[in-house]
Amino acid sequence: MRFSILGSCITRDIFRECSLDILVENYRARTSIHSIASQVAADTSKLNLPESKFQQKMVIADFEKHFINTIDCDYLIIDLIDERFELITNFGSLVTLSNELRDNNTIKNINKYVERGTEEEYHLWRSAVKHFASTINVPVILHKSRLASKLNKANENIPVDTKYIDKLNQRMCRYEDIIYQEMKIFATIDVDEKLLISDVDHVWGYSPYHYIPEYYQEAKNQLFKICQIDSRVDLNENEYVIQNSFDKEIIYSNLLTKNDNILIACYLFLDGELVQKEWYSEKQNYTFQIDKNKCSYFSVTFFIKNRYNEKLILESKKIDFYD
Repeated sequence: MRFSILGSCITRDIFRECSLDILVENYRARTSIHSIASQVAADTSKLNLPESKFQQKMVIADFEKHFINTIDCDYLIIDLIDERFELITNFGSLVTLSNELRDNNTIKNINKYVERGTEEEYHLWRSAVKHFASTINVPVILHKSRLASKLNKANENIPVDTKYIDKLNQRMCRYEDIIYQEMKIFATIDVDEKLLISDVDHVWGYSPYHYIPEYYQEAKNQLFKICQIDSRVDLNENEYVIQNSFDKEIIYSNLLTKNDNILIACYLFLDGELVQKEWYSEKQNYTFQIDKNKCSYFSVTFFIKNRYNEKLILESKKIDFYD
């Protein structure tokens, strides 16, 4: 199962937080559906780009109107958090005035494409959504976009602008209503409001759209249910056999299985104490050099991890060196 994302960190962080980056085929951020639908490329000749390669890629894609890549993907997930940015026409076409664009370019006399949140903009939004829908050929999952006004811990250094948050959330609701009317939405990720809480210690820093870990876990659970993903696939204990032996000063430990979409870690125990770790890899056969004079028995534990980062733990029986 592979996903494309058009949106922001609220969706991308589901996969990062749950260690499922392998499932993300494409990620497009810092752009508006308005901008995508405009089709006319903007002038990049005088554009100053940010240092970050990712940010460069996002700004250029917005300017050059790159199509949303859904090749080799099963679903497209959309969220609308990046629709918070203004839309301008200073570069010869409609572009998204993201932080990355604003912070690296001095833009005098900003020319707005339209005033966000007006009836005129909602009319243009409907037209943009219609055009965008005509370009998508995979099922679309809408991740409902909301900003959080609650923090997971008190912090007097963080001002929470509830007026701005409420205003933007109302706009997001209106955008989503039009999307439901004009696009065929396969399913919706809609996390309960009780988990809509900002994490003041988030890896990207505080923001009303950087949430607590429980939010992303619930979003992942909903996504897996929507896509009928069994996160325990390839983790049936009956599909694995541990084969242990030793010869002189060498222990041989093999994990026999027909599954090939897994990673394996192996821990060696001598007299019940952990003495060596082999970290996750595709390797299934292990050898350990030991001094049998200093121990009487050994065992191994295998940790098996599948593509969805779920784990199975298998412990071998103890094998005595002097039976």
